[in-house]
Amino acid sequence: MEEHRGRMAAAGVDQRAEDCWRDYRFGSLWGMIITVVATMLATRTERGDDIFVAMAQRHGRHALDLDALALLT
Repeated sequence: MEEHRGRMAAAGVDQRAEDCWRDYRFGSLWGMIITVVATMLATRTERGDDIFVAMAQRHGRHALDLDALALLT
């Protein structure tokens, strides 16, 4: 995370470590949102269904591991 913050600072964006970590956690929820939106827009196929299941499982696990839902309260 410090490397990321350093690169952002070099580009003129200054962010505290706590804010960067919070934003990363919050951003993990977007994987689930994209998965849901993609399933609504895509034509169903067996292979596509398998991919969407994998996406939901992986993005869901990522958000849960980071306790991202706690940021919504």
